[in-house]
Amino acid sequence: MYYPLFRSLRARQIVIFGVTHGTVRKEIGDPKGILLLDGYKEWNGCGKNIGISPLRDYLLSRLDTSMFRLDNKAHRLEHSIEALVPWIQYFNPDATITPIMVTAMPYERMDEISKQLASIIADYVATDHLTLGKDLVFSVLQTPITTEKIFPILPSAWMTLLMQRVLHKISVSHPSFYQDRSIRRKSGC
Repeated sequence: MYYPLFRSLRARQIVIFGVTHGTVRKEIGDPKGILLLDGYKEWNGCGKNIGISPLRDYLLSRLDTSMFRLDNKAHRLEHSIEALVPWIQYFNPDATITPIMVTAMPYERMDEISKQLASIIADYVATDHLTLGKDLVFSVLQTPITTEKIFPILPSAWMTLLMQRVLHKISVSHPSFYQDRSIRRKSGC
């Protein structure tokens, strides 16, 4: 996410994909092929704390346990997501976040996890009658995720793949969603 975009970010819930840097990976046993979620109720912010979106608990209760690890230590040590919090709070003080750290993984694993993640997020959006872009938005820190044996994957690749899958899943599983919402391709969703 780039600074000028923060001014127009007004969604109530922000899903943030962040990298897992080498020093953090070393400290937490260098997990691969999983997402790292946290169990915090809120994160420290500037002036006030920022809340965690209900989507995080929704993911924890539905995502296959082989696809993620609940790891407060990883989130406490890693700064890739934390660096975005002050900007979010400044421009959108009432927003909540769903922080997701991405570990190194081959494309096939990313494909597998993103399919399930997209399905869960699409159900969450439809069940809670949310509008993508207005109520829920995805954000990334543009830093490659890499190890010696796995080629770099930008978190933006995650977001692109996931967003395509979420929109497809919504259109297939909940066709009335598009009839009831003002989501259009030209809106950037």
